[in-house]
Amino acid sequence: MLDLLGVADLFDSRKFTGELVNKKPQVEAFSGISDHLGVDPSRLVSIRDQEHADIAPARKLGMITVRIATKDTVSKADFIARDVIEAINTLKGAAVI
Repeated sequence: MLDLLGVADLFDSRKFTGELVNKKPQVEAFSGISDHLGVDPSRLVSIRDQEHADIAPARKLGMITVRIATKDTVSKADFIARDVIEAINTLKGAAVI
């Protein structure tokens, strides 16, 4: 999807698709990413579309979260965006990336 959107170069090899041994919504699925990268979770961004399976465990670890949803969606994510492009622009505007 990132290739189709023309934004894959923003992420290099620093993207994970969720195909880990520990499946979402287990927090270990997200902590495995920070462990693999050797980066504190607070320096990672999770852009996802499901509150329970995606946003909640990422936030529990302290990741920055962007939920892909409509603007009127109730979410505990740090940001809400309609699509990945808007998510990236929002993160850039907030000086996160």
